[in-house]
Amino acid sequence: MDANGLKQLRQEILQLPNLSEIVQNFQNNWINPLRSNNAHLPFLKKLPPQTKTLLNEKLIKLDNTLTSLKNSQHIHERMHNHSHDLIELKLTTLNGNKAKQKLLTNKLTNDEFSSIKNTVKHVKKFQEETFALNQQYQEVNQLLEKQLSLEEIVYYMNLPHRKYLNTLIKTADNHQKIVRDLGRHFVTIAEEVQAHKNMHH
Repeated sequence: MDANGLKQLRQEILQLPNLSEIVQNFQNNWINPLRSNNAHLPFLKKLPPQTKTLLNEKLIKLDNTLTSLKNSQHIHERMHNHSHDLIELKLTTLNGNKAKQKLLTNKLTNDEFSSIKNTVKHVKKFQEETFALNQQYQEVNQLLEKQLSLEEIVYYMNLPHRKYLNTLIKTADNHQKIVRDLGRHFVTIAEEVQAHKNMHH
């Protein structure tokens, strides 16, 4: 775990997709067409009234999840800040800036907003919400499959919504990996700091 590893990690963070855009695209391609019974999906007009009601209930239930997922872009900013702080902390072990070392260690460990532990919580929440979204997505699709012809199903499933959902699921996995790597780097650097201290005693 070296400075190069941190730079690489930073690149991975920068390459994460824009979550508010992905969620918006998912909404535009999946929820909006279903909710408005619009011209794109004429077969929705044929759904029995109770199926329509059930469908709308399921979609309304997703509003909060989608809003929360849209606002999760801050996770990427947090991770980026962590990578920056870790690179800085790594430098303090080389130049022996004790005050800065203490400040950064404290920020990464205990700060209410900037600690890695806090980011882990946000990452976990994002993963749970993505999972919930995926569950509802499957349920709604099963509901539609019972009512639609094969041709209609094929048309509906070929809309790009699945692609956006997959991006969210993949991002949730990437979050987990990145936050684990950030934690590992932190532990390694903290050990180096300790070793330096012991050497100079």
